[in-house]
Amino acid sequence: MPDQPDRTALQRLGRYVRDDRTLVGYSKLKDFADDLDISAKTIGKLENGTEPVSAETMQAVEDLLNWRRGDSNRVLRDENYRPTVRHPGSAAADVLARTAGDSDGLLAMQLRALYQLLGEAEFVATCLRLGRGVAAPEPSTSGDPTN
Repeated sequence: MPDQPDRTALQRLGRYVRDDRTLVGYSKLKDFADDLDISAKTIGKLENGTEPVSAETMQAVEDLLNWRRGDSNRVLRDENYRPTVRHPGSAAADVLARTAGDSDGLLAMQLRALYQLLGEAEFVATCLRLGRGVAAPEPSTSGDPTN
């Protein structure tokens, strides 16, 4: 990471990390920190933009968010750069499976198949609704007036 990034750049990076953490299925900072094996305090400092974190920590965050390696440095250098989560639906499927205690990988495989079926936007929206305790919409059945 660049030497002594300015506070505005750190806050921008922190906002992106927080937004993308929730996008990939981590509504709680502690769960994100636990999966990274990094203290919640460190992730809190990163998300609040109060101080820089180590290159190793940032690399782990980039990996879990499905960012490209080096995206955090690009954010710090370029105020117009915004990393994008590559395949957030697939990342969300993996997070949901881990959260549910998927020890054999079967749930993750099923969730990834659902992701392929629904498409990126609908899968992520459904996961977010389910994460908030809102029931997912029932699949439509065309031509059946009883449903």
